[in-house]
Amino acid sequence: MLRSLALAARPAAARVAAAEQAVRRCRPPAARKMPVHASAAGQGHDAPPPPPPQQPPPAPVPSGVRLVRVETRDAAWAGVAARDAGVETAGDAARRVATLAAGDAAALLIFAAVGRGSHGEVLAAADVLATAAPFLASWALAAPLAGGYSAAARGAEVRPALGAALRAWALAAPGGLALRCLSQGGRLPPPAFALVSLVATAVLLLGWRAAAAATAPRAGDYARRAKHNRSGGVLEFWSLLSGLTKRW
Repeated sequence: MLRSLALAARPAAARVAAAEQAVRRCRPPAARKMPVHASAAGQGHDAPPPPPPQQPPPAPVPSGVRLVRVETRDAAWAGVAARDAGVETAGDAARRVATLAAGDAAALLIFAAVGRGSHGEVLAAADVLATAAPFLASWALAAPLAGGYSAAARGAEVRPALGAALRAWALAAPGGLALRCLSQGGRLPPPAFALVSLVATAVLLLGWRAAAAATAPRAGDYARRAKHNRSGGVLEFWSLLSGLTKRW
């Protein structure tokens, strides 16, 4: 009799278990239990994310091994590396030399025009150019030889730039007077004219070079321009090719 009762109760227990499973499946997701961290089990908070794995410390340098820096900030950069480093490239130097040369020529032309005007002579462009021609030719020959367009002359420091311009003037001004003497058939200029020419050219050229150095781009300007301008010109491309050729 007991065995028959046990057999009769099995289908009922199976039906109850099936009903409980159906109820659990129908329960909304928000009502289901979420996993709780062991430390927050009593408070009911969600488990925090696991901490990131810690990186192992760097291995110490073995004894007897010396670390050597393979690059310095004073290294001579070239090509694209010079532009990325924010230093003066070959293109920057060429543009700076062209600017200085144009200002030098303008200063000598102003000297010739003022000189002709003070003597009541015609101020036609051809006549002014003819008067300034000996001084322009002497400056074009002497200035590059005397460092008139060197790195110091192109830089943003006024004193070194004036020193380079003064050396160039000391060689070019007497040469201009000598060329003018030859153009006049060997007739020596009056001493007053020679003295005024020396003083006037010195004031105009050195004054221009001081103003150019005071407004010259500095290293920080090259760095900012390199950061925002990644384009290069023909001179930068040539500098890059020459740098690769030297490495070969």
